[in-house]
Amino acid sequence: MRRKFILTVSLSVLISQVAIAQVDFLWKHSIKNSLNSINKSVAIQTDKWGNCYMTGTSWIPDSTKDVLLIKFDPQGREEWRRLYDHPDHRDDVPVAMSLDPFGNILIACMSRSDKSMNDILLLKFSPEGALEIEKKIDGGHKLFDAPVCITADDRAHILVGGYVTTPDSGLNAVLYRFSPEGKLLWSKRAGTKDMDIFNAIISDDSCNVYVAGNYKVAQRSSDFIIQKYDSSGTKMWEYIYDGMLSMSDGISHLASDDSLNIYFSGFINKGSDRSDVPLFKMDRNGKSIQENLFFGGMSDCRAKHLYVNASGVYMTLEQTNYNMGGQSSNTVLLYGKGGRQEFSMNSRQDFRYDRFIPVDGMPLILGTGLTRPENTLIPFIAEPDTSEELVWMFTDNEVYGLTNMIDYAVHGKRIFFLGDDTGEATGTITLLCYNFLNPNKKSRRWIAKLSDCEVQKD
Repeated sequence: MRRKFILTVSLSVLISQVAIAQVDFLWKHSIKNSLNSINKSVAIQTDKWGNCYMTGTSWIPDSTKDVLLIKFDPQGREEWRRLYDHPDHRDDVPVAMSLDPFGNILIACMSRSDKSMNDILLLKFSPEGALEIEKKIDGGHKLFDAPVCITADDRAHILVGGYVTTPDSGLNAVLYRFSPEGKLLWSKRAGTKDMDIFNAIISDDSCNVYVAGNYKVAQRSSDFIIQKYDSSGTKMWEYIYDGMLSMSDGISHLASDDSLNIYFSGFINKGSDRSDVPLFKMDRNGKSIQENLFFGGMSDCRAKHLYVNASGVYMTLEQTNYNMGGQSSNTVLLYGKGGRQEFSMNSRQDFRYDRFIPVDGMPLILGTGLTRPENTLIPFIAEPDTSEELVWMFTDNEVYGLTNMIDYAVHGKRIFFLGDDTGEATGTITLLCYNFLNPNKKSRRWIAKLSDCEVQKD
């Protein structure tokens, strides 16, 4: 039997039941590289010592864009700041960031060579801020090439996925593997006469690499592609999936569990520009174990985030209902270990769910709510409780100027929110850090500024 519970909280009401805080504010930074610079955030990462790294783009009007990288210690103090400009002195824009096992910072960038050329740029900084690698990669035809994802394996080899442009076939998906010193060890391409892009990449404890994305992308069709390579670059297996209607299908998220089963999600088009959200599970040998499909009805649905732990698979997805004037909402899902959908929760109106993050072994939903009339995003934390109620915690009612929430990170019980504003006259990055305290189930304090939400439990 399906039960529905509706929780309504006014945007203007502060609800406080007891004086036991669940979220403590630790520190906040408003980041501008210079007084008149325009700054946009891209990603954050935390290392095992609790340091936080933020990367983004910084430029001044009528100038080229440079890579901004800042390190903060666990107390929120800025340790160092780097502004990288390639010797070509054109636009350098970070796309993705990762840390290797030794805490070195890896950044995949787009680097403009001239008006018609773009190369993949790999940067590596030490934890002390020293630039150790700056390697520019041309796809071979001096056209537009770009990275999408980056990671490192257990031996600190660097893996970069993305695409390169060729004169005869558009975009080809590309995978590079570099030594810890930046030497190119091997590269692989997946190419058709249409467009192919690698969107997601992970590595396992044997330094095998799994890379996934969109394959054979044409005007009305595309397929899934996922490949596995060993550390020497030998292809172990490949899986290509064309959806039920042979329309537009694609992978945007890739994850693994402690048994090295592989999970991936994205979208499957069902016609009339409407998509559903798949969840596929495969073993390490490429054998299909499980296939799930979230049906969005008349909505166009796409996966936003995928997180796997011992309990199952947690997902956030975005739904757009074109029959309702393009009204958007978000949904969170939990699939149990057996593949059964056990929990779903739908947002409404002025707030969104972005991703799940494990805090002290407990998955929390992170997202933002939109205040009225200021139209400022305020971060929130939602706990998918096992009872018939949800625990909502608005982290801060004094956040101003935040109009884009970009990325999230966690270290222990510390939760980081990264965002920025949209005004190019200001161009300020906001980085917030909070400490999460495990909730007391018998007495809770809610700090909430949410609009309506609807909860569904099986």
